[in-house]
Amino acid sequence: MAAYEAINAEFAELTFRIGQLRSLIDNYQRQVDTLHQQVRSRAVEAYMHGDRNDGTWFLFSTGSIEQAVIAQEILAQAVEGDV
Repeated sequence: MAAYEAINAEFAELTFRIGQLRSLIDNYQRQVDTLHQQVRSRAVEAYMHGDRNDGTWFLFSTGSIEQAVIAQEILAQAVEGDV
């Protein structure tokens, strides 16, 4: 009878631990889903508006290449603190 009680107690402990792990997995899955949606939204935003960090967005937001070069140079100087 003692062996049965020991095994039953171990089974109850394992069942409880499995429940905890399932809860953690569910929480992590929700976090993954949220992060996936954020990545997707940011990718769509970057695609729609261009990546403002790569410098090429000037080419699409100005009327000419000359304006793009001037705007990029002004931004570079402003970042360096020269403007």
